[in-house]
Amino acid sequence: MTASPRHVRKRDRPAYLRRRAPGCVKDHVKAAAKTVPGGYVVEAAIDLPTITLAPGTLLGFDVQVNDATGTARTSAVTWNDSTGRAYLDTSHWGVLRLARG
Repeated sequence: MTASPRHVRKRDRPAYLRRRAPGCVKDHVKAAAKTVPGGYVVEAAIDLPTITLAPGTLLGFDVQVNDATGTARTSAVTWNDSTGRAYLDTSHWGVLRLARG
């Protein structure tokens, strides 16, 4: 790509069953999780007040969903990062191109 995505470091750990993980940044993030047959669904909305959003805008982005038993993580799935280190280094993020919905 010729355009460079805007990286906005926002990190949140939405709570499943209303338990929020330590180290969360909750400003500008709304999230919810619910149990469904075979697992759960997580939805999140991220307010980006410093960026003008328009079709074609590129955003650096990644998301990781962890599963745990008690306090032990048993699995994780990410959208783009295969290293598990996107929370430390935004170069592991993917790029979203916004489109009109």
